Amino acid sequence: MNISYEKVFDRYFGLIDDVKELSLEESDLYEILTERLHSAISSPFIRKLFSTLKLDDEIQQFEFELTTSVDEYSDEEFVIELFSKGMAIKWLEPKVKSLGNTVRFFGGKEEKKLKDDYSLNKALLKEMKIEQQKLIRDYGFAFKPYSSTEF
Repeated sequence: MNISYEKVFDRYFGLIDDVKELSLEESDLYEILTERLHSAISSPFIRKLFSTLKLDDEIQQFEFELTTSVDEYSDEEFVIELFSKGMAIKWLEPKVKSLGNTVRFFGGKEEKKLKDDYSLNKALLKEMKIEQQKLIRDYGFAFKPYSSTEF
């Protein structure tokens, strides 16, 4: 099955709110998004869900086959959701780990109040990772037959 990057990117934009990113030139934006997509799917927990996964940056689409396929529509929606959540995680990680947040965390009394943003972003990142793991877990529980001998 083939899906265009555009479908994943559209879902991803619904998950984040970054005016700075959206104000980039289209070619620069798509380059960043493509790199973020590659990074988002590099996790072994994600890769093991697929028997086939080939990304083609030239035509901006990927081909995939899930190891446990349900039907074309469900598989497509699951993959789009999974990849867009992964991209949102990769978008937030540098914001949490940025030097600005580190300086605020270790700064003086005035900066201590600003560390609340750091704590909120860190909690949000953790929550987003858990949501993605739950999506993978729920998909596996819902569609893998109990009698299956594969693990």
